[in-house]
Amino acid sequence: MIFIDRHLPGTDGGALTRRIRARGDSCAVVLISSGEWEALQEAARECGADKGMVKPILSSALVDCMNEILGVPSETKTLDASGEFAGMSLLLAEDIEINREIVLSLLEGTGLSIDCAENGKEALAMMEANSGRYDMVFMDVQMPFMDGLEATRRIRALPDAYCKEIPIIAMTANVFRDDIENCLAAGMNGHIGKPLNLDDIMDILRKYTPDSAHNRLRQANRSDMALLRGSGAHVDRQAARRHESIR
Repeated sequence: MIFIDRHLPGTDGGALTRRIRARGDSCAVVLISSGEWEALQEAARECGADKGMVKPILSSALVDCMNEILGVPSETKTLDASGEFAGMSLLLAEDIEINREIVLSLLEGTGLSIDCAENGKEALAMMEANSGRYDMVFMDVQMPFMDGLEATRRIRALPDAYCKEIPIIAMTANVFRDDIENCLAAGMNGHIGKPLNLDDIMDILRKYTPDSAHNRLRQANRSDMALLRGSGAHVDRQAARRHESIR
């Protein structure tokens, strides 16, 4: 299986695919490009590619594409978090546009309102100008003008108590112990490794947003079970386990 960018210098992806097909090579070819999905599919058909994929390419979409071509049943999980973070706001500080698009795509449908900053300096200004607006900050560590560590230090140094308490999560490909300790020392609460993983993002959001619908439901379930146990009522153990199975 070969993934070919449609716009390559010299020989473009379409011409390269035609040359591969002219040799009689039967390997699967996936043409990748930014732009309109329908136009890309048409270009893929014209040059003999098996499929077209639009950038940015999420890991789940990549797995689905490979499974489809290879005839393997897809086991990709779907996001069961519709509206879970409705009414909550996230500040995303990330200088690379495609990374911002990935986060926005991953969290689409969760109800989370997301504002974006393209560097630490912008993130700091947005925090100063919008006291109390955000429930959490996702902060890329390496950014131009002001990196994530310095931006976090300055946010924590602001006189507003809100800025000292808001959860700030590092986004970094460097997850060695020293890197994590530097993030914590700057005032960050935790980190998410790159490339970003949906499960990791959801776990972090749920950990630091106790008012999310998910956590309210968990707390309600626990309270119900505590009342049942405290009243001495008979509780079917299997039913109780099912009741507490929400994670």
